Amino acid sequence: MNSNRYCGFTLVEVVIALTILSLTLSAIVAGYTYCSRQAEWSAYALLAQGEAEQRLAQVRLARWTTLTANPVDELVSTNFPTQVNSRDYNMSMATTFFVTNVTTFAQISSNPPVKLARIDSIWSFVPWGARGRTYTNTLFIYRSPDE
Repeated sequence: MNSNRYCGFTLVEVVIALTILSLTLSAIVAGYTYCSRQAEWSAYALLAQGEAEQRLAQVRLARWTTLTANPVDELVSTNFPTQVNSRDYNMSMATTFFVTNVTTFAQISSNPPVKLARIDSIWSFVPWGARGRTYTNTLFIYRSPDE
């Protein structure tokens, strides 16, 4: 039996093991960062969609009658001005989330009367100090008079 033989790893084996470990850990951290960013984007998109749906509910509740003695048409842009809403939502560094709702109407047909309402919820996402992008959630609804 040779008693002068050393037990253990060589320097090359240790360097290769540390390289593999560092590559694995950096991939895990990058995957976690990507998933966190996507989760935050999804939360903002859901908040903006909720804002658009609130405005859509307001459009649905607006009166529009044509067959009465006093016709009423509340489906005009002046009744739905551009609206900037802020929501306190703290997921990363941002504490306030801003959504701009823009509502436009178009007369599709006069006989029978039909209008198209378009609701755009415009919001931006700035992930962790990066350059932000602007996104738009858009909803459409066709309305006819309430009769």
